[in-house]
Amino acid sequence: MTETKERAARTPPLRVKSKIASRDGCVVTVEVEVPAGTVQEHGERVFARLQATSRLPGFRPGKAPLSLVKSSLMDHAQKALLDSLVPEALSAALEAERLRPAVAPELVDAKFEWDQPLRFTARVEIRPEVNLKSYKGLKIERRVRPATDESVRQALEDLRERLARLSDLPDGRVVVEPGDYVVVDSVELRDGKPVPRLGGQAPGRARNALIHLAPKDLPASLVEGIVGMAVGSTKEIVLVEDAPTLVRVTVKAIKEKRVPPLDESLAKEVGVASLAELIVKVRQELEARSAEEADRGQREHLITELINRHDFPVPPTLIQERARELLAGTGRALANRGMAFTARTEEEADTIRTRFRQSAERQVRTAYLLDAIARKEGLDREEGAGLEERVLVFLTEHAKISLIVEPSAEQKGAS
Repeated sequence: MTETKERAARTPPLRVKSKIASRDGCVVTVEVEVPAGTVQEHGERVFARLQATSRLPGFRPGKAPLSLVKSSLMDHAQKALLDSLVPEALSAALEAERLRPAVAPELVDAKFEWDQPLRFTARVEIRPEVNLKSYKGLKIERRVRPATDESVRQALEDLRERLARLSDLPDGRVVVEPGDYVVVDSVELRDGKPVPRLGGQAPGRARNALIHLAPKDLPASLVEGIVGMAVGSTKEIVLVEDAPTLVRVTVKAIKEKRVPPLDESLAKEVGVASLAELIVKVRQELEARSAEEADRGQREHLITELINRHDFPVPPTLIQERARELLAGTGRALANRGMAFTARTEEEADTIRTRFRQSAERQVRTAYLLDAIARKEGLDREEGAGLEERVLVFLTEHAKISLIVEPSAEQKGAS
């Protein structure tokens, strides 16, 4: 053990006076007082360090009189003292009050005089106390959607669409017509300026975006506005759906889409020996996807049932941070696909933020619940998969699961 560690080990814990001034869910306001003698003692240490390291005019480093150091560096010393003493005092107060912060505490107010006790107030968001109720034997549903001939047919059509080729128009036409595939640049405008994306992303722009001018795919007003434009032209179009929005569109190219036939050559293009094998493979993939969707749905139902049985406050800052992460992640994902994450009105923006906040709160609440169950069941001492995954597997094994087979599109149409 080094000399520094030995001194730290011998240093007695800081003694402070503390009390909880208010408590609202997970938010606790703590008032702390550090005795004047302790403040003076720490202050002398701060001045001693400054004396040893400071450079004052007319003196070599470490040789300036302490009185001169105090008069010259009073503000610097006060900041250094508070930077070191407040965290130490707050830590002692939290231990005395048995509070476990979920995030870094926030200093609300501090009153400091060199010859007086240091008094400050801190806002602390604490970890919630989760009082576990019944969590075994949860009644949950597992919804399965079997692969049918119709779903296989649709999947093959989707595959053909994905393998379609885009090429220039054979007749060299440069004026857009209904049903065309068009490459465009676009930007949404408000008061003549680009509309900012939610989550702090770049303005709502799309570059080299391929769009299909079909009313089922796009707002009718956008389709009508682009039809008749020439390649290389720019036009501002008012979208009348929902809240009116102005979009500046530049047509860069008109393309023709060629969809390959469903035959043996298509199968070979995707690495399958024959069309028959491709059909079998597509069915298997649909069944695997259905099983994954059933797993996700079953897990979400389990989490919902678990949350509904446990009501407890959650640290608001954790919710805000998680909501920002979800919002920013969605914005990046859309940007990677050449899409803008925008809201046409402030009301729509509030709705989007509320939805992300609800998702964030659900995730934070779930994390605390699973952690509490893990500790109670001793799952936190096991090795292997992640802790949350182990708890969810444990809960699933002890759940009462009802299997529900979803009707196919054909069955729905026949009913």
